[in-house]
Amino acid sequence: MESIIETLASGLGNTIALLVSNGVLFAIFALLWIALGVGIVISQGSIDATWESIRQLPLVVQLIAWVMFRR
Repeated sequence: MESIIETLASGLGNTIALLVSNGVLFAIFALLWIALGVGIVISQGSIDATWESIRQLPLVVQLIAWVMFRR
């Protein structure tokens, strides 16, 4: 089992390293940030609605939601 995990982890690490060295990962994250910015400009009301819907949840669920959104 340990060898399977090691093989998968090293393969994933090598793939990420390849994407970083070619600039593909930078392009992906840049597109995601641009999409987020466009979404905020186009639909500002949805941010307020999301805030209010999370604030209406029980405190423990709010904490989990904020931790999930923060990452």
